[in-house]
Amino acid sequence: MPLFEGPESPPLTSRPHKYINLHIDEYGLRTLPKLKPVIGLEDLCLLLYTHWVLDDATYSDERQRGQVATGIVMAVFFGCRLCSLFDTRVRMGRISFA
Repeated sequence: MPLFEGPESPPLTSRPHKYINLHIDEYGLRTLPKLKPVIGLEDLCLLLYTHWVLDDATYSDERQRGQVATGIVMAVFFGCRLCSLFDTRVRMGRISFA
């Protein structure tokens, strides 16, 4: 079953690499991914200093403050976003533990 019907159907079934290369050349598309910016050691130290010293967030116990700091270090090490490590959804003024 062809993807497109009509006389201007792209040749996807016969030679897809030539069709893709045609559009890469025509539109000047990039073939390699962009470089991902990474956090430096100085930025990490500033972030942890801000979290430990300057942050006035209220935690129910100091264990949670340590968990957030550990999450920051893990996010830097694995190159992921901090929000993907923690469930930060709030429903009706209460923290959801779903």
